Amino acid sequence: MAKAKPYPFDTNLIIYTDGKVWNVEQNNWHPTHKHSCGVRNKINIKAEGHPRLLYRCILLAHNWRDDHANFDVHHINGNPSDDRLDNLVWVPKEVHRKLHK
Repeated sequence: MAKAKPYPFDTNLIIYTDGKVWNVEQNNWHPTHKHSCGVRNKINIKAEGHPRLLYRCILLAHNWRDDHANFDVHHINGNPSDDRLDNLVWVPKEVHRKLHK
């Protein structure tokens, strides 16, 4: 069963571990859409001045890091469309670049 937590930058949004997003204010599911690369789920949530990819929103809600700006999100199983929380992990930016060389 998916667990839910409020999104730290907008508490009207509840982010579930399976990638669904509930909008409390509008009382409906927040839409997601495919990123221009075709595989990543993007969500129109602005945080710190710019839109966020869904997988980053999930980790920010469920595994907050004060230093999150220094980290990338890595998909453990290598599938960039699999945005379940148990497939996501914070990785230092330099390490992440090396993983994808």
